[in-house]
Amino acid sequence: MKNLTFIYLIALVTFFSCNTKDKQPEILEAKGGFDLETVDFKEDVPRLYGNNVILSDGMRYDSAENGKLTDELLKYKISNSMLDAMKITVPQKDFGYLYQSHTSDSLAKFNGYYFSNLNILTDKNKKPVAYHAEGEIYDLKAKKAFLAKMKEKYGAPKYSIFISHHFSQSSYEWILKDRTIQLETSKGFSANFSTDSDAKSGEYLRFDLLIIANDKKEQVHQAHLYEFGDKVLYNGKYLTLEELQLDKKSTFKDVFLLNSTDKKYFNDPTGQYDISREEAE
Repeated sequence: MKNLTFIYLIALVTFFSCNTKDKQPEILEAKGGFDLETVDFKEDVPRLYGNNVILSDGMRYDSAENGKLTDELLKYKISNSMLDAMKITVPQKDFGYLYQSHTSDSLAKFNGYYFSNLNILTDKNKKPVAYHAEGEIYDLKAKKAFLAKMKEKYGAPKYSIFISHHFSQSSYEWILKDRTIQLETSKGFSANFSTDSDAKSGEYLRFDLLIIANDKKEQVHQAHLYEFGDKVLYNGKYLTLEELQLDKKSTFKDVFLLNSTDKKYFNDPTGQYDISREEAE
């Protein structure tokens, strides 16, 4: 009887330990380590962010300045200088909402690596359809080790693309049963200034992790397309699509667009985008 009681207690402790260990944080916070590997696209996104959100204009939400956190403030919109000049909105039809986090240490994690920013794209019902996380490392060996872990866990990437030599930008994409994972790596440069020492600067490696639900992948892609009329109002003048070098149906990129949707990476007779060029960098 004593042995049975002892075994029961061990099982009970193990059960609660495992559940505590695996429990996701209910609110994003520094060192919270929101686990992107275990997301199920059912997360309560508004609760996860609370009022700690960055608005579409890049400013942090402040109730005193912005008033109530309305859906209009969170509406998903792709923004760049060209769209601003044309005064058009992409997506062309309302898609959903964008929740952007402030920068915090170890806000999210994936496969043992920690990220300092997390953005979640939702549908109109505020259910997540895609997650985007950003992080930095300062060691090329760490990058290679992370890629090796990804390949060990998920197999060879479906797509491996060398995007640009300017920032040694590369992209890897894994298509799993219910989700697609894209890891984009690139180089950056940072400078730190201090009152009691000389300025310090250094090159770092940036990780951009994108996870999209497979059943929403085409909808997310379509949200990046805009179909124009014959002429476009640009900085107060009507111009033709040819003058603006735009297609009738044009794509406008942001962090939620998979690189594999761009056909130029595969129509590549010169091997400009072949991943083997990454090693030459």
